[in-house]
Amino acid sequence: MLVRLPLNLRLLEAPGTISFVALSTIDCFGRAMLMAIIPLQAYATLGNARDLSLLYFCVAWGAFAGRFVIPLMIERFRRRRVYSAGLLLLIASPLLLGLDNLPALAAGMFVRAFGAACVNIALNLYIMDYVKKRDLARIEPLKYAISGFAWAGGPLAGILLFEHAGPWVAYGVAAGFTSLALLYFWYLRVSDNPVVALATASSPKPFRVASYLPRFFRQPRLRLAWIIGFGREAWWGLLIVYGPILVVQAGGSDSLAGTLVAAANGMMFFALLFGWLGRRYGIRRVLMGGFVAAGLLTLVVALPFIASNVWLVFILLLAGSIAVAAVDSVGNVPFMRAVRARERPEMTMVYSTYSDASSVVPSAAYSALLTLFPLTSIFVATGAAMFAFARVSRHVPRGM
Repeated sequence: MLVRLPLNLRLLEAPGTISFVALSTIDCFGRAMLMAIIPLQAYATLGNARDLSLLYFCVAWGAFAGRFVIPLMIERFRRRRVYSAGLLLLIASPLLLGLDNLPALAAGMFVRAFGAACVNIALNLYIMDYVKKRDLARIEPLKYAISGFAWAGGPLAGILLFEHAGPWVAYGVAAGFTSLALLYFWYLRVSDNPVVALATASSPKPFRVASYLPRFFRQPRLRLAWIIGFGREAWWGLLIVYGPILVVQAGGSDSLAGTLVAAANGMMFFALLFGWLGRRYGIRRVLMGGFVAAGLLTLVVALPFIASNVWLVFILLLAGSIAVAAVDSVGNVPFMRAVRARERPEMTMVYSTYSDASSVVPSAAYSALLTLFPLTSIFVATGAAMFAFARVSRHVPRGM
């Protein structure tokens, strides 16, 4: 133990699997602290859920359009500067939110979304450059599991600080974690042209994503994988943004709303169990079962006598997060099994767009529904959509 500890610590001092996981976790904690605060602050500022949806729709469209500028930024300024700029934007975001007015709120939300996109794209490209092919299958589960602590603890810590220590304390701590990530990134001195086995020649070129869109969506199995990813991400968007609002409307406190988001994110640790079930019984059954369970629970939470009971809302949404965690655990397998080896970098870039689409499309639909109906209407619509995604999952091959 005494011999291995210094060797393990040295892994944090140079670019590689362990240091990238650590860097991602520090950054995620700063972002996660704002996860439960932003929708509650936006709801308090705007006063109703419909205007909240319109705000999220506008921010999502802005971030989606801005994503296509990031590759040009990388080409012009190099990844190191783009990654650093993304972290600086994430530091600026809570400072804007702290001004507590609508223009600053919208600016803070957009800056956060665009900064996160800069960070994620640049980090993924660094991982492909520095991590050998045989280790890529190890770093993603490791990053997913360890960052789970950040996504589970961050929202609760953020909302507790917001309620009991004041907004500026919560915003300052969130900015502090992101600042720490920036300092650690510059300590690593990550080069844009590392001399490693994988090297930059294998890295996907994100500015060519648009040219691969038709080729991606002409392939049925890749289309299927994208739709499954869109479905699970859309449910998480409902939970993170509107779950806390439903809790507050049912009579719960802001801290309880933050606890819901934190506890739901903590359900990702069930992924190991569902992954085993997928290997044992087939991922099609896990996908269909997860979507059906999520659909039923989301529909039930919209019933009037349920939606008015804060603890029933909390329990049912938490159970729904376990169901969607089942989908998450095997949700990327259809893509990984279907993509051609020679197209893997390019198609991976296209596949990742399901995350952007899951922010834009539901926000538009929710805005329309909330113009005419109460908040529970979007839970009904999303629950019904989960059954549609379960039906689509039937096309996953039995032997997969």
